[in-house]
Amino acid sequence: MMKKLAALFMIFTALNVYADDNIDLEFTGTLAAPTCSASFESTNGTDIHFDTIHYGDFMDSQNGDVITTGTPVSAFIRLSGCGSNVANVILDFTSGKVSGYGFSGKAVYFQWENDQTNSELGVALFRNSTNQTVDDAISFQANNPESAQLTDLINDNGDYKFPLFARIVMANTNNGYITGQMTGDLTATAQVAVSYE
Repeated sequence: MMKKLAALFMIFTALNVYADDNIDLEFTGTLAAPTCSASFESTNGTDIHFDTIHYGDFMDSQNGDVITTGTPVSAFIRLSGCGSNVANVILDFTSGKVSGYGFSGKAVYFQWENDQTNSELGVALFRNSTNQTVDDAISFQANNPESAQLTDLINDNGDYKFPLFARIVMANTNNGYITGQMTGDLTATAQVAVSYE
């Protein structure tokens, strides 16, 4: 977890030429780091778990199509113990497997568990449960963070929740056709760097 700190350093120099008396000056103060404790939670513990989908659910899909158009899987980032000096949270979502096709830059490829190759499917995250477009998806490209004021987040007994809603999307078809492996378990991984202001 990254924490942004602002500090002001002062350097004083003195030239003692023929001084009779010395006065020692002491400067004190506290530099408080704006911080919270962040954790990830979903309806299935600490993972986002999708129900089983079938090949027929997406065999006619194109890059950028949303496969799970019903209720998305919900999750959130919980921010606990936020000091009074924390006003904003900045979340920078990244992954080493970001789609360059459907939902370009805004979906993480699912990989086949048996050989770790990319599947045609990906997962996209949204801040609203009804959103389903590329424009509304959270970016997984580094240095393109999401930000929110704490007061705009869900207040849960003094903790704050940054809501996330996950959907399966078509991330990379081969000229509109599904190729390669068609059955098996899939996983996708991503990271989020959290900073505060």
